[in-house]
Amino acid sequence: MHLYRPAKNSPSGELSKRKLFLIMRMTIVLLTVACLQVSAVGYSQKVNLSVRQQSLEKVFREIKSQTGYVFWYKLDILQYAKKVTLRLQNQDLDSVLTELFKDQPLSYTVVDRTIAVRLKEEPAITAPPMISVTGKITDEKGLPLAGITVMVKGLPGGATTDAEGVFHMAGVKENAVLVFSSVGFQSQEVRVAGRESSA
Repeated sequence: MHLYRPAKNSPSGELSKRKLFLIMRMTIVLLTVACLQVSAVGYSQKVNLSVRQQSLEKVFREIKSQTGYVFWYKLDILQYAKKVTLRLQNQDLDSVLTELFKDQPLSYTVVDRTIAVRLKEEPAITAPPMISVTGKITDEKGLPLAGITVMVKGLPGGATTDAEGVFHMAGVKENAVLVFSSVGFQSQEVRVAGRESSA
C-alpha cells in the first residue's frame, strides 16, 4: 500500500500545512481556555461547613477534603487560634475563608491551590507618652522649700526647686516615680501616675 504525499511546493501540500497549523492553533486556544476554566472553577468551588467549637486544624481538613486546597502553616501558630463555630451552605471558597479567619489572630494568602496561614502582624509596642511635670514643695507649715533635688527614679539628672519651692521637669514618662531629696530631710518617692502637677 502506498500513501500519496504531495510535493512540497504543490498547492495541496501548502493547504495541508495550513490546516495542520490551524488545528494546532485551535488546540492551543482550547487548552488555554480549559485551563483558565479549571482554575476559575477551582477557586469558586462551593463549600458546606457546619462546625461548632471545632479546632481550626479540623476545619482545615474539612475544607481540604471538599476543595482539594492544601493548608500550609507552622504547627505552633495554631496555639493562638480560637475554636470555630460556623454554619455555611453552598458558599464559594473565598467567602468561607473570609468568614473563617474573621475573628482569628491569623491571616491567609492563596497561592495556586495552597492556602498559606500565618500570624497577623502584632502592633508595635509603643513607649509610654512623655509629659511635663511641675510641682511645688512645701514644709508642714506650707512654707516653700528651695534647693530640693527632684529626680526620676533610676535615671540621672533632675531638677531643683527654686526660691518658691517650684520645680519643672520635661520628658517624664507617665508611669515614672519622682524621688525628692535634700540634706536634713528624708527622701520621698511619688508616682506621677498621669498627673502633670505634684504638690
